[in-house]
Amino acid sequence: MFRRFLVVSAVFVAMCALLSPSTVMAQSKAEGIHLFKAADALREKAQTNADLRQAVQKYEQALKIFERVGSKQEIGVTANNLGIVFDDWGQYDKAVEYYEKSLAIKRELKDRKGEGQTLNNLGNVFADWGQYGKAVNYYEKSLAICREFKDRKGEGSALNNLGNVFKDWGQYDKAVEYYEKDLAICREFKDRKGEGSTLNNLGVVFKNWGQYDKAVDYYEKSLAIKRELKDRKGEGQTLNNLGNVFMDWGQYDKAVDYYEESLAIKRELKDRKGEGQTLNNLGVVFKDWGQYDKAVDYYEKSLAIKRELKDRKGEGSALLFFTLNGLIFSDYLGRVS
Repeated sequence: MFRRFLVVSAVFVAMCALLSPSTVMAQSKAEGIHLFKAADALREKAQTNADLRQAVQKYEQALKIFERVGSKQEIGVTANNLGIVFDDWGQYDKAVEYYEKSLAIKRELKDRKGEGQTLNNLGNVFADWGQYGKAVNYYEKSLAICREFKDRKGEGSALNNLGNVFKDWGQYDKAVEYYEKDLAICREFKDRKGEGSTLNNLGVVFKNWGQYDKAVDYYEKSLAIKRELKDRKGEGQTLNNLGNVFMDWGQYDKAVDYYEESLAIKRELKDRKGEGQTLNNLGVVFKDWGQYDKAVDYYEKSLAIKRELKDRKGEGSALLFFTLNGLIFSDYLGRVS
C-alpha cells in the first residue's frame, strides 16, 4: 500500500496557529467533503477490488475528519456509503456495523427519510447474507416510513426489495404479490425504466418457479422497454436472462442465440465482469449440450477475465466447476487427443 508523506514547514505551522478554531474546523470539514466526493467517484466507477479499496480508504479518512469536527449529518452519510461498499464486498458484519452507525445518527437528527433509507440498506445486507427474516423486518420498517411520508416511489422500491427477498427465499407467490404492487406504482408514475426492471424480476421468479412460458413473456416485455429506452446495459442483462430460461428449458440453440446477443452488448460496453458472466453461461449451455470442446473454450475465457479482474470468488467458482466436471472434460479431452 502506498502512503503519501507530508513535510510540514515551520511557516505553515505558524500560519495555522493564527487561524481561529472555527476556521480550522471549516477547512477540515471541506477536506472531509473533498475526500467523500473522491470516494463516491471511485465507488461508482469501480471495476476491481483495488478500486473499492481506494474508495474505502478515502471514506474512512473522511469519516475520521467528520467525527473530529462533530459533523453528524456527514458522519451518517459516510457511514451509510461505507456500508454499501462492505455489502458489495461480501463483508456483511462490517456493512451492518456501518449501517447501524448511520441509523443511530439519522434517528438522533430525527431524519425520518434518511432513517428509512438506511433501514432499507440494512435489509439489503441481510438479504445478501441469506438472513431473509431479518431482511423482511428491515424492509417492512422502511416501507412503513415511505408510506408515512406518502413517498410512492420509495414505497415501490421497498415493495420491489421485498419481492427480491421472497424470490430468493423461494416463496414465489409472495414475491409475485410484491412485484405486482411495485409494477402498479411504476405504471402510475409512468416510470418505464422501473417498469422494465420489475417485469424482468417477475421473469426471474417464473423462471425459478419452472413456469418458463410466463418467464419468457415477462422478459420479452422487459426487453421491449429497455430497447425503447436505449438502455443497452439493461438490454444485455435481459438477453442473458432469456438465455437462462431457454437453457433451463433445454432449448439450447435459443439459449446460445440470446447469450451471444448479450455477449456482444457487454463487449460493446466494455463490461468485462458481465462478459465473464455470459461466457460462463455459454460454457454451461455447451456442457449440457454435450459439446465439450466449446464448453471448455468458453469456461477458459471466463476464467481469464475473472483472474484479470482479481475476482477471487468468481475464479474459485470457475475452478470448482472445472473440478466437479473434471471427469466429463478429461474423458472428452482424452478421446480427442
